[in-house]
Amino acid sequence: MTDADISPDVQPPPATNSAPVPEQQPKRPKAHKSLGPPRSLHDNLTQSGAQELAAKLDAYWHARGFPAARHWAVEAYSGPCITWVVRSNFVNALPPPPHPKDMP
Repeated sequence: MTDADISPDVQPPPATNSAPVPEQQPKRPKAHKSLGPPRSLHDNLTQSGAQELAAKLDAYWHARGFPAARHWAVEAYSGPCITWVVRSNFVNALPPPPHPKDMP
């Protein structure tokens, strides 16, 4: 191919003195650092683990103004295995309203 074969309408891009700009990746939000072990290491299926989780849930909801919220651990049978689950007195995923005498 010679210069005569190249169309005069096709021009090479102009030369630049700067290096090409790499594509920027979108920044990901920083992950929240947990104060405890990774989520996969929490033991919520044993009796002690389920009771600990129930106590944490009670503290969470009581601190937010729902002193009537209750959580407890119950045995759940899954085939030959016994695991523990946490139950609550919530209705439609909502805690019971505070008793009028507990309100300010």
